[in-house]
Amino acid sequence: MRFGTGLCLLVPAVVAACGGVQPAPSDAAVHTVNVQRSHAGGGTVTSTVGGIACGATCSASVSDGTVMTLTAVADDGAVFAGWSGPCSDTSPTCTFTVQGDVTVGAAFDVQRVTVTVTVASADNGTGMVTGAPGALSCPGACSVSVDKGTQITLTAAAQTDSVFVGWSVSACTGTGPCALTVNSDQNVIATFARQQSLVVARSGSGTGTVTSSPAGIACGSDCSEVYPPGTVVTLTAIAASGSRFAGWTGGGCTGTGTCVVTVNAAMMVVAQFDRLCTLTVARLGAGAGTVTSNPSGISCGADCTEDYVCGTPVQLTAAPNGSTFFGWSNGCTGTGACSVTLTTSTTINATFTKCGNNVVEPGEECDDGNATNGDNCEANCTLPRCGNGIIDPSRGETCDDANANNNDACTNACHIAVCGDRITRTGVEECDDGNTTNDDTCDNNCTIPRCGNGIRDPSRGEKCDDGNAINNDFCDNNCQCGGIGQPCCATGPQCNSGSGCLANICTTCPAPPTTTLRATFVGSNGANCFGTNTLHPFPIPCDSGTHHERCDVTDLNPPGDGTSCQFDNWINPSNPSDCGCVVRMITPADCFKGVTCSVSIFETTDSPPKPVGCP
Repeated sequence: MRFGTGLCLLVPAVVAACGGVQPAPSDAAVHTVNVQRSHAGGGTVTSTVGGIACGATCSASVSDGTVMTLTAVADDGAVFAGWSGPCSDTSPTCTFTVQGDVTVGAAFDVQRVTVTVTVASADNGTGMVTGAPGALSCPGACSVSVDKGTQITLTAAAQTDSVFVGWSVSACTGTGPCALTVNSDQNVIATFARQQSLVVARSGSGTGTVTSSPAGIACGSDCSEVYPPGTVVTLTAIAASGSRFAGWTGGGCTGTGTCVVTVNAAMMVVAQFDRLCTLTVARLGAGAGTVTSNPSGISCGADCTEDYVCGTPVQLTAAPNGSTFFGWSNGCTGTGACSVTLTTSTTINATFTKCGNNVVEPGEECDDGNATNGDNCEANCTLPRCGNGIIDPSRGETCDDANANNNDACTNACHIAVCGDRITRTGVEECDDGNTTNDDTCDNNCTIPRCGNGIRDPSRGEKCDDGNAINNDFCDNNCQCGGIGQPCCATGPQCNSGSGCLANICTTCPAPPTTTLRATFVGSNGANCFGTNTLHPFPIPCDSGTHHERCDVTDLNPPGDGTSCQFDNWINPSNPSDCGCVVRMITPADCFKGVTCSVSIFETTDSPPKPVGCP
């Protein structure tokens, strides 16, 4: 039998064998991707393809070979704990290629936060703090981890001959239980004192000292004292430079005067010091006007500087006087009220301008500097401004009316001549009349010099710009320098007393750096000395702008058998702003013998920039 090509056409099943065209492939398979969320935390999972938005949609159907990326976002109070299935890490994204039905697990845990308690002692007072929920019992177990948003109640119990005098957190007052809703890691200090102890604590963003009469408290360095029962003690607070004493709380004291207490039991008095930020208004431009503040303190004009507590919102309002308020700069813009919240000392510029382009338009009483007339600048312009530097006596002009055609109304109203080529001639001229001959009509009318081209020439002894490149004329006397916010003087002292020159502007001399005691911790016996050969951290937040710390560790009561506990202190050199201190007690011998140890943390502010001329 003979097989021809025609047989291949009649039998499709053998087309490929006969060298014909391959059949078209079938459609790609479709697979299901499921997302299963687990654990107690909340969160969502979304996909780049397929429309997964889990919560609402937790599965998708996609073609074989699809590259899919899932993204996990934890709810507030939760953390993403990791993937299962095609991904197994804790990265927030999971990318895989779909090659069959697949289930992806996404675990969300409730966010955990830590509450740490430090038991502090004043005059060897002792006590214990317990917390619920959790197994917090300090000294001993001084920290506990709880779910974010948990309310934990701390309870302080003093030991024999001691009393509990207070908590360090603002949410808890008095000496009762401290109930905290914990949304972030929290450090709490509980202070215990001996009977009849008076303890002073300092709060706020500023710095200062508290002293006592009778003597015993100098806080700063010594913030507690034991007095005989019935002793009347007067406390006096003094704020450091750049701070303000805000007042007392505790001990029945209020206000900013002295605090008088009668010590019949242990008590705590808190002195608050607030850091100050200076707000200065600089008026710029040739116009006139005033700037006032709310809260009050600035009325510039006369008083252009005020100290406010840092963080205070201040609103400034500008009122022009015979001028136009051009606007704010260096912190505010526009011409409306200027609102600024002070976080550091700040200078705000307010510019007032005059009107005028030396052209009086038809219908105008004077020059308002506008090619159209009748605008509000005319109302501020009370003296005509005329002139192009030419007086035409042939037209009966007594001053320059800037019109070569007729003797218009400006001539009759123009009683102050506008003259000048910035050169004061010798002879009887009082100022520059713009004429190479002297003693003409313009000279007699010109009584106020016009100076200034923005260039000061120290080589001619000028204190500021007199606008004359030829000689040091009397115009210099009208040009002020040396005051706060003014240019530095070129000759003699650059700035007035109490200020110095910084970036060519006279600035108040800054206060020198200050060193203050931030915290003191005291422990008795080896267990309360933070553990044998164990690191113990003291995280104390720094004041803004400080980054010099010192941690002093003292062995107050070594054992009497010839051995001693040695202490090693360490400050984190890689992050000098955290004011932290870690103490390790090195024990070559048995340290559980009634050892008393003390840790004090000091901080020193940065040296401020020193203007030239300041001590």
